[in-house]
Amino acid sequence: MSRGLRLPSVNALAGTNAKVHSDPITFTLAGIDRVVARPDSAIMARGSLRDRGMNKTEAEYERMLRQRQQLGAVLWYDFEAITLKLADDTRYTPDFAVLVADGIMEMHETKGFMRDDAFVKLKLAARLFPFRFYLIRKRPKKSGGGWDSTEV
Repeated sequence: MSRGLRLPSVNALAGTNAKVHSDPITFTLAGIDRVVARPDSAIMARGSLRDRGMNKTEAEYERMLRQRQQLGAVLWYDFEAITLKLADDTRYTPDFAVLVADGIMEMHETKGFMRDDAFVKLKLAARLFPFRFYLIRKRPKKSGGGWDSTEV
């Protein structure tokens, strides 16, 4: 699912004062020029956010969560399912929301490298919300591999 400004499809513009160019990927509406469109689907404004999907570390951690779910240690999990409001114009979206077998909701943040602002958001979220927060780091193969989990 993509995020950002969603404009009507080209078909929905028929019968309006919108000018649809002969080029099927652009149109002009209320001063918005050269908007990239997908024919017969929603039109996305340039610069809108795209669903970025998982990086390699997150995908590998998700495979481990799936295994734990099959064993019954995890009841449910989802990637970037919850966004928490920390302050005005400040949001934090943990990588994984995880419901463990004892019924406790946990937020797991997987990181290879963590900037200071990301760690501050993680600590603030742990203070403000009634979930367990964990920083998950992948252990190097030379150290035996696996995952290090630190409760925040």
